[in-house]
Parts: sequence; structure tokens; C-alpha cells
Amino acid sequence: MAHLLQQKGQIFVHEPREVALGKAKKRFARAGITNVQFHNNEESLNKIGLNKMDWVIVDAPCTGTGTLRRNPDIKLKFDEEWIKRNVMLQQSIVSKALKFLSKNGKLLYITCSLLKQENEEQIKHFTKTFNL
Repeated sequence: MAHLLQQKGQIFVHEPREVALGKAKKRFARAGITNVQFHNNEESLNKIGLNKMDWVIVDAPCTGTGTLRRNPDIKLKFDEEWIKRNVMLQQSIVSKALKFLSKNGKLLYITCSLLKQENEEQIKHFTKTFNL
């Protein structure tokens, strides 16, 4: 998606985990994308982007059930409590992400889960709760 901007506009990446942020920086550099700012804390991003972003992409942490083939050990962690924790975390992240959208901005919500609780049911929740 970054290439569609043709180095115009700005991309803001928020990732609180330092290791993941470092990997993201390497991937953007390898792809030749330079119109990107990296943030590892919410406060720095709040100063820049509240109500200003045309697109917000939430690549939400999830159970990862869509990656079972590559990560078969996931099924060892699997229980209802784990799903509930992920659902609550996803809701919290989307709630925070929405404050960055401009008036006509769009939210793209992504998981690598196959579970309805993390996808279809979340979309229903977001639509109802946030009047989307």
C-alpha cells in the first residue's frame, strides 16, 4: 500500500514493541519506502495525528489461527480465556486507533485469525459501539 502513495503523504507506524519496530524499519528500508515515521509510544503519535489520518490500519494481535500450518504449536495455547484476552485487546486498540481518523477517514482492521470472535463479531462490535 505504501508504494501506491508514490512517496507522497506520510505513513506513521506505531509499534510499542521495540523488536517489532526494528523489524518494520528494516522492511520499509528494504522496500525503499522513505515517507514513514516510526513511533513506539502513543504520546508522540498523539501530538502529530489526532483526527488527521485518512487511513488507519490496525494489524491487530490475535490468536494467529490463520497461521496454524506454519505454527502448529498455537493449538497448545488455545483456550477460551486466550480468545477473550485477544478480543479485549483488539477492542482497546481499535478504540484508540479511531481517534486518529479524519472526518472521512477509513479504518482497515486486519488479523491473521480464522475465528469469528476476532473477525466478524469484532466488526459487528466496532460498527455498533463506534457508529461506523
